[in-house]
Amino acid sequence: MPRFSIIFPVYNVEKFVSPALNSIKNQTFLDFECIVVNDGSTDGSLLQAQKTISKDPRFKVVTTENRGLSAARNTGIKMAAGELIYYMDSDDLIAPNFLETVDSTFRVFSLDTLCFNFQETEETFKLEEVTQNDNEVSVELMDSVTGLKKLLSGEIFQMAWSYVSTKSVICKQHLLFSEGVLFEDNNYAVKLLASSRKIGKIKFKNPPYYCRSRKGSITELSYRRLSEKELSDELFVFSDAYKVSNQIIPTESQLWYFNKKVHLFNKYSRSLGRQDDRLVALRLGVLQERTTVKLSLRSRIRFLRVKYKNFDKLIRKLYGE
Repeated sequence: MPRFSIIFPVYNVEKFVSPALNSIKNQTFLDFECIVVNDGSTDGSLLQAQKTISKDPRFKVVTTENRGLSAARNTGIKMAAGELIYYMDSDDLIAPNFLETVDSTFRVFSLDTLCFNFQETEETFKLEEVTQNDNEVSVELMDSVTGLKKLLSGEIFQMAWSYVSTKSVICKQHLLFSEGVLFEDNNYAVKLLASSRKIGKIKFKNPPYYCRSRKGSITELSYRRLSEKELSDELFVFSDAYKVSNQIIPTESQLWYFNKKVHLFNKYSRSLGRQDDRLVALRLGVLQERTTVKLSLRSRIRFLRVKYKNFDKLIRKLYGE
């Protein structure tokens, strides 16, 4: 049984997949398997991956029809044999001693889940520029209650590549990513932390994960016209996350969920119009719930954008939206 199972979904990342896989091959900690899930790529991603990992028995490749990131990760989970499971994006990079540091931290603190910080890089960032992360780290320990509070407040990241977990927690709770939807990291992270009794939050002075800012990525496309599908998916994942967190931290969850609904209305109303049926229902719910939550000044301004159409127009004009 390997110590790590690295789940590595691939879809049309021909330019980046080899450096990403090489950053795994360069690990100082050798006891791992890497499950490369080719999610029906239509470019040369599969060929590049096969060339890079040729003759290295630690790497396994499975090709599926294109079903999305969640399904690819779930395929990897079902195949994983390692004690610790890690999801890595196929256009990013990790420092050579990333696995070594994570392994040591798990052993010292007997964790269920370890969360960590990262650094953003340009699309042109090269593997040769990656440096070994240093020993200047701090580890904060917490239970699931504190972990969820920090997740909802943004002190812990929800991205799947920003944490490592034991396979036992994932399998015991039957944790899988929601298939067929975008933004799947949001509800998965809540379920994972809710299931983890001992969580570590590690802060590196020189973070070992390099997140590539890539043209055409989900983040990059966030400024274009938004779709009904995206609204439906976000409504689903935040509702699903709320159902879990509300059972553990109801006060914080209710405020978080209220603010998320306000955010979604403001985010999608420009693209879909304030008269979109789902946005109308969302607005009515927000107006009814307003008296039950205590808002910060910033949150009150966002709420007023939902309540008053002309105020929303003013804010958009001020910020050039």
